[in-house]
Amino acid sequence: MPEPLAKAYAPSAVETAWYDRWEQYHLFDANRAEQNPQDPTGRRADDKPPFVIAIPPPNVTGILHVGHAFTFTIQDVYTRYHRMLGHEALWLPGTDHAGIATQTKIEREMRAEGLTRHDLGREKFLERVWEWKEKYGDIIISQLRALGCSADWRRTRFTMDPKYYEAVIECFVRLHEKGLIYRGKRIINWSPLAQSALSDEEVIHKETQGKLYYFKYPIVGTHGDHAEYLTIATTRPETMLGDVAVAVNPDDDRYKRLVGRTLMLPLMNREIPIIMDGYVDKDFGTGCVKITPAHDPNDFEIGLRHDLPQILVMDTRGIINENGGRFAGLERFDARKRVVEEMQLLGLVDKIENYTHSVGYSERGGEMVEPYLSDQWFVSMKQLAEPALQVVEDGTIKFYPERWTNTYRHWMTNIRDWCISRQLWWGHRIPAWYAETGEIFVGRNESEARAKAKAAGYDGPLQQDPDVLDTWFSSWLWPFATFGWPEANPDLVEFYPTSLLVTGFEIIFFWVARMIMAGIEFMPSIPLKDGSPRIELKDRIPFREVYFHNIIRDLEGRKMSKSLGNSPDPLDLMAQYGTDALRFTLLYLAPLGQDIRFGEQSCEFGRNFANKLWNATRFVLMKREEYVAALPNVEFESEDTELNNVIASKAKQSHSGDANRLLRRGTPLLAMTEPPSTLADKWILSRANRTARDIRKAFENYEINEVTKLLYDFIWKDYCDWYLEIVKIQPDSTPLAVEILEGILRMLHPIMPFVTEELWHALTGEPESVLIGRDDYITADEGKIDDKAEEEFNFVQRTVEAIRLMRSTVGLAPSKSVEIIVQAEAKQDRELFESARQILERMSRASTLVIQESGAEYSSREYATEMIGGRARTFLKLEQQSEQERITERERLSKELERVQSQEQQIRTKLANASFVERAPAPVIEKEREKHASYSSQIEKLKTSIAELA
Repeated sequence: MPEPLAKAYAPSAVETAWYDRWEQYHLFDANRAEQNPQDPTGRRADDKPPFVIAIPPPNVTGILHVGHAFTFTIQDVYTRYHRMLGHEALWLPGTDHAGIATQTKIEREMRAEGLTRHDLGREKFLERVWEWKEKYGDIIISQLRALGCSADWRRTRFTMDPKYYEAVIECFVRLHEKGLIYRGKRIINWSPLAQSALSDEEVIHKETQGKLYYFKYPIVGTHGDHAEYLTIATTRPETMLGDVAVAVNPDDDRYKRLVGRTLMLPLMNREIPIIMDGYVDKDFGTGCVKITPAHDPNDFEIGLRHDLPQILVMDTRGIINENGGRFAGLERFDARKRVVEEMQLLGLVDKIENYTHSVGYSERGGEMVEPYLSDQWFVSMKQLAEPALQVVEDGTIKFYPERWTNTYRHWMTNIRDWCISRQLWWGHRIPAWYAETGEIFVGRNESEARAKAKAAGYDGPLQQDPDVLDTWFSSWLWPFATFGWPEANPDLVEFYPTSLLVTGFEIIFFWVARMIMAGIEFMPSIPLKDGSPRIELKDRIPFREVYFHNIIRDLEGRKMSKSLGNSPDPLDLMAQYGTDALRFTLLYLAPLGQDIRFGEQSCEFGRNFANKLWNATRFVLMKREEYVAALPNVEFESEDTELNNVIASKAKQSHSGDANRLLRRGTPLLAMTEPPSTLADKWILSRANRTARDIRKAFENYEINEVTKLLYDFIWKDYCDWYLEIVKIQPDSTPLAVEILEGILRMLHPIMPFVTEELWHALTGEPESVLIGRDDYITADEGKIDDKAEEEFNFVQRTVEAIRLMRSTVGLAPSKSVEIIVQAEAKQDRELFESARQILERMSRASTLVIQESGAEYSSREYATEMIGGRARTFLKLEQQSEQERITERERLSKELERVQSQEQQIRTKLANASFVERAPAPVIEKEREKHASYSSQIEKLKTSIAELA
């Protein structure tokens, strides 16, 4: 027998214990069919299709934040859900080496010691990074375990693991051999602090208050009083030192006559041409754009089109170089001030305006990023992008929400080449070796590079490129490199393509799109499971569905950040409220495609829900004991061991069929002798199956917020607030209450795994080695969905709620019993009330309950009254009313009169519409007339009651 449940739920008492048991009994392990011929549920592995999620690898420097908690909870929910559906569910974990983030962290530590990486040298520096990784690199993994993540930790990967390293190098070499990787000069994001190129993802754009400077450039050949100028506007005056042209729009009549002439570049005394280019927006600013190809990506493209020189006026530290003339040696922002001052002295500043614009800053160092012309390695993207766009547009890969397809299409059709080199030491070193002749030889290792050099006739020394590859260049291989690519090993064949990617929309370009490209490009070399070639795109894509989740913001709508101090620590939240409370709250607040407003106090919602479930289970266990104690002494013969002590006295007759099971599964939850006889039992059985059906649909559509709302409404409102109250007066419903609760725990388990595991074992008495996470997920029996029973019970609920509203309005104490009269015109409604008499009496605290045909009137001074639609009317016996109480009741009835009069007016207008009467079917018109008559009758009764209270 399980230990009795504690009076109050204490998450800390169960979470670590159950997580250890899940690992002890290998719940998270996923194996190939031949390695796992039969699992503890009895399912054959050959009958278990794989469901695979490759975790978006958190940075090895990472510490769990609320955003992590959200995205990893979603992944865990879907993994647990599919595990219960009978799939071989694999959630493959791992971490990213995070090149610039990790190197920045280590260098910061070294600066505190008065050291730089150059003091140590490359080899010693990398040894120090590896030491740090071994000591601190698994912190994020331990935090994911605390969150309840059910990943197969045996398979944990790291992007700098030896086999993964080999995959990255293999990728580079193959693309280079195809001509898709090249070295060239282009504009990149440059970090003067890190002394490295940055990916777009590592650049944070912020709205910055700056200045817009309007400079006048003299037109060559104009002088004195006849001098002419072109006025340009810039936010970066220091870059004018590298201007090589001024561009105007071909359709701008203001400047057509000047095209082909030249300007004298102030301060540098260099003539530059006036050119035409369609990129220029003639309606923005002055319609003239200064062209600085070495310091602006758009200017760079214009420069290529017009064969303009590229003058770099800054070094990698952000210091003006010799090309900046007398400004050489000035830091870029000091140079900006000097340039403006000298332009003012020359009278060439037209005006200066305050200007707010988006400026890029390094995510790690915080300094302003410099667009910079540099020799770097690039991937040519257009050829790779075409099939990757096709598989999303034709639905081979589905996006949720679908609207992100448009964003994806826009980026893929305007894609630029990808700068993949970084001036760092920590990462995958570029496998390129330089000859003294300037030739470059790319190989998987130095021996291969030397062999290529000799074949080209070079036998001199080689020097490997000191740079490393962009972190994204390794992570775009994640869905298949984690399984051992480029080797065609059995795990790769078994588990690729993966099933689902869960990620934020902000990396749709940096990661999602590139993974799709990589899968299509590299997976044709790996055969399918039957040995046939992997030709079709559907077999080469890295995942079949992508769930783009929301961004978590604080209660004021601000994005969470450490600098704002608005990002609570998830570990603190889990310690205070419980892990399940945090998980449930985050998902409940997350409608698909919308951002989440979250504050620490939000977790009270999830904690209250967990407590409600805990207390409900304690109540059901108590009622089960009472029920069993009252049974005749019969021998239990059920083959199902889950509910040994909860079988009705006629259980011996129950094994002939499964018609009365709550929900279909491998073994019966509870075999009942006959269909539910009471309205409440029919209703709860129908609601349970409807909820199970709707949850499945919501899961399939990635509406995780809808899943939690369905569960919350059914568990809290239907089961706890209504059905368990009914069980108190219908003890014969106890077996069904137990059965429903067992189903609830299975439906809720993927979302709140800890509390449901604890309660499920308390309810079923199963040994700890039998886990709910291996049980079947609920499948709705749609034959048990009873619309009529739900409609009838809903009418009873509305009647009870109307009585409760009256009690509240007249100030009747909740514990006070009172005389209640319920009137209904229709015989079937009165019969319904009679069948639910016990429910009405208990739920409305009736000392006596009279159910009668409509017609009898009662004084408003003695009875409060409330209408229930047009079908019924309730009367509540009043205690001696004071004048104020009569006024309050009169006001309430007056509001009700206004509502009914409005409804009557709407029906009357509809019936007065000749077009409606001519076109509507006769039954519809008749129903509208009946409604009008009912509303008219209600109006008269309400007027009478109001008059009596006057």
